[in-house]
Amino acid sequence: MSEDNDYTLASLELSQAQEVIPGADQEMYLKALKEKESSMFKFSQFTERGKNEALGPDKDFAHDGFGTYEDKFSERPIIGELPTYDEIYKDESMQYILPNRTSVRRVVLSKSTLCIGAEYDLTRRVLGDKIPLDEIDGIYLSPHDETSFFIDTIQDGYNSGRKYHFRPPSDTLHAWVEGIRFQTDDYQARKFSTTKWFRTKAKKLYELSVMQSVVATLIMLNFVAIAAESQLQPDEKGDLYKRMRQVDVAFTIFFTLEICLNGFAHWLRPFLTNGWNLLDIVVVSFSLINLLRIDALSFMQPTRAFRIFRLAGRITELRKIVHSVGQALFPMANALFIGLIITCIFAILGTEFYSERDQKNFGTFSRSFYSLCMVTAFQQWDTQIPIFREDKSIDFGVLIYLVLLVFVLVWVMLQVVVATLLDNFVSATTRTYQEESISRLDQAETMNIDTGGLEALCSEVLKLFDTSDQLSRGIKKIFHKLDFDRLGRLDYWKMKEGLKKIHLKKTIEITEEDYNILIENGKASFQDRTVNLPQFERIIRKQLKMHVQRDLTDVMAMVEDTVEMRVLMSSHRILHINDPTEYVKKIREEKSVFLRDIDLFKRQLHADIDRLISLQGTLIKRTASMANSVSQENFQIAHLNDFESNELFLRAEKTDRDLEELTGAIRDLGSSVQGNVQVASLASDILKKFASPDTPGPPGTPPPGGNPPPPPAR
Repeated sequence: MSEDNDYTLASLELSQAQEVIPGADQEMYLKALKEKESSMFKFSQFTERGKNEALGPDKDFAHDGFGTYEDKFSERPIIGELPTYDEIYKDESMQYILPNRTSVRRVVLSKSTLCIGAEYDLTRRVLGDKIPLDEIDGIYLSPHDETSFFIDTIQDGYNSGRKYHFRPPSDTLHAWVEGIRFQTDDYQARKFSTTKWFRTKAKKLYELSVMQSVVATLIMLNFVAIAAESQLQPDEKGDLYKRMRQVDVAFTIFFTLEICLNGFAHWLRPFLTNGWNLLDIVVVSFSLINLLRIDALSFMQPTRAFRIFRLAGRITELRKIVHSVGQALFPMANALFIGLIITCIFAILGTEFYSERDQKNFGTFSRSFYSLCMVTAFQQWDTQIPIFREDKSIDFGVLIYLVLLVFVLVWVMLQVVVATLLDNFVSATTRTYQEESISRLDQAETMNIDTGGLEALCSEVLKLFDTSDQLSRGIKKIFHKLDFDRLGRLDYWKMKEGLKKIHLKKTIEITEEDYNILIENGKASFQDRTVNLPQFERIIRKQLKMHVQRDLTDVMAMVEDTVEMRVLMSSHRILHINDPTEYVKKIREEKSVFLRDIDLFKRQLHADIDRLISLQGTLIKRTASMANSVSQENFQIAHLNDFESNELFLRAEKTDRDLEELTGAIRDLGSSVQGNVQVASLASDILKKFASPDTPGPPGTPPPGGNPPPPPAR
């Protein structure tokens, strides 16, 4: 079995174990499976990248991605994957037809989307594109050959009105068309139903700040009414009792309607997975039971007082405290359980040693346990087994027992329980503060200007790579995700449409102004304002660097009160800012190289001129020699026979051709020299510009007005 199959099996075992194996055994089993999956992933990623690179540069679309554990096992990868088999309605490979090319893709129809697999994907898992079923505007057969079908999408949707063209096998063509139509109608009927519309309106109404304020005020008034009833203790036959009873019924009806509205607005799973909603259900249920006035359930009457706890779910600061205490209780329970075990041990020892001497306090296990609890509550040691006997001697057995009890339970375990509670409470509060800080940082990012609109992408990409090579692979995968027609270029519209399809916390909607910032008003792109893969990689790398600089500025504003963090952030900012002296140094180095090239060019120009003069002298000599020989041959031609005359004419024609070729070579060389002279003139102008006082010269260049540098040695 291959390593890729082993990795797939490890992932399958991990998902199954999370559903089947309960308790502590599940934790140990999951830990072993995760280690196995991690090792398989490392080898699988290596082989997957190697296989992709073996396809060649034209077919390597970097489907292996960044190649990191964070990228592979993130909750929501930025480049999605095809649906799993339990979500698939139809699955088949077919031709995906683009205006400029046709390729075979895996097409998957699920309950809500029509997914298209990526091209040249060896794993058959990477998502290339998808069509939400609720955005399909029409599906119809091709009017030309009826062997393919088209899908139209709405203009303002996920695919910006694109038209998709597919050609499945002929025997499944109609099945695909009918299946997509059926799933589309079913999904749109469920999504745009009347119940869905009312649920959306109810959710907006319930989440209004005014609505929450009214509910919180009524909870507080209800608590005051319950406290007043407990204080006044009205007679059940009096008018005051009836009025308080009516007020309680009114509060109960209102809270019942409120919980019903909440349940309808957040139906079903979001409602039941919220702990505060479960608390509301329990409290309101007890209140409804109290209205029935059942004698057997009269003990539930005091549960009305717990309604005040519902207030904590609506006030942010109270909710933070309750949440932190709740998270601290579970770790504290472990320390409390250990203390309980030690108390039981001392209770057993006390029963064994002192049951005969003090039957009242240590006669049974429960009596001993109660006596020890009184000691740990700092009560007096009032038993029939005193430490000092009547003869004023010390009962060392009782003394040691009592000292160990106080030392272990009061001085150690009680402090451990309190320390555990405080430590976890502080940790929970810190996590809440960090979540708020992240939220504030995200909000600050949205307020930055001239960012290019890629803040959300940069935030996610920074978490997914370890090395520069992994970053390049990830950027390449993103590029081919955006380049859906495989032209090798991205323009504004392709980038605008493609960035919406990347899975991020916030959908990216770039504007033309953002695109101009990314391509630096055309400096970082071709003349037609398109970018290829190298240019796109340079743009992303620059945006990542600028994103880090902006984050440093925002974090500095958030930690103004902490001097150490502010100094640290300032230092990092300075390190990330480009140094002007380094830029000037780079310009001088480039100028030095340019001057050296100009000097070499001048030497080559002088050599070409000397060669031209030499060729011109040779031409004059050969022309005079040929003219002399032609005159002599014309004089002798009258005395030659016909055969010799023809031979002389052929030699003369050949000489004329040689003369024409030599003349052409001289003409070309003259043109080259003229062009070199123009270049030399341009170079002189550039040297004059470099020599101006405002322009820094290269290393070793004398200041203006100084002695010129010595001429280069021949």
